[in-house]
Amino acid sequence: MPYKLILFVIILVFAAFFIGYNLENSCSVSVVFHTFKDVPVYLSVLLAFIAGTLCSIPFFIGFRKNNHSDTVRRDQKPSGTSPLPPGKKPAEQNPGTPGPKEVK
Repeated sequence: MPYKLILFVIILVFAAFFIGYNLENSCSVSVVFHTFKDVPVYLSVLLAFIAGTLCSIPFFIGFRKNNHSDTVRRDQKPSGTSPLPPGKKPAEQNPGTPGPKEVK
């Protein structure tokens, strides 16, 4: 069974118990110029959660996954190409450069 589903069900059960125990509890919620009286506690918590979720959405839209497997580093040749053409040695690739020195 998927773990996300189990976690979601546990959170829903917790929320149901919280709402059930706080049906009779109420509070006053003050918003800048107006005060709402006798607001159920579970409703104020739910609205605060929704407000926090809405405030975090722009941050998640701005961040995208960087898939580094598609990019090639500057010092790395693209995959599928060999470093040298077939049958060539390193000194033959650039004829103007001297080859390795031989030790006598």
